[in-house]
Amino acid sequence: MEYQPREILLDDLIHTLQPLIEKYDLEEIGIFEEEGQGNNYYLGYRVLKDGKEFIVHLPYEKNKEGNLGKLKQEWAIETEEADDIDLHGYKNLDEVFYTISQGLH
Repeated sequence: MEYQPREILLDDLIHTLQPLIEKYDLEEIGIFEEEGQGNNYYLGYRVLKDGKEFIVHLPYEKNKEGNLGKLKQEWAIETEEADDIDLHGYKNLDEVFYTISQGLH
C-alpha cells in the first residue's frame, strides 16, 4: 500500500470541488475527513444535492508517520438521516452520484 501525506490527499480533493459541482449539478460541496477507530481514516466530500446532505468517502489507513494509504477503491455514501442506510461498494464517483440522484430509500 502506498502512503501519502494527508495534505497532498486533501489538496487533490480541493482541486476537484468546482468540477464536481458542475458535472453533478451539486448545490454545495466541501471536504470531509474523519479519524475512525484504530488506524482508520476517511477522506472524501460533504455534498448537498436536491436539498439533502450526503457524505461520500474512501477508507484509508493512517501509519505511524501520520501518512494515509487507501485501503480500497470503494466509495461509501452516508447521510445524517436516521432512516437512511449507509451504502458501500461504489467504484467511482459516477456510480455514487447516480445513486444519490436516484434516491437512497
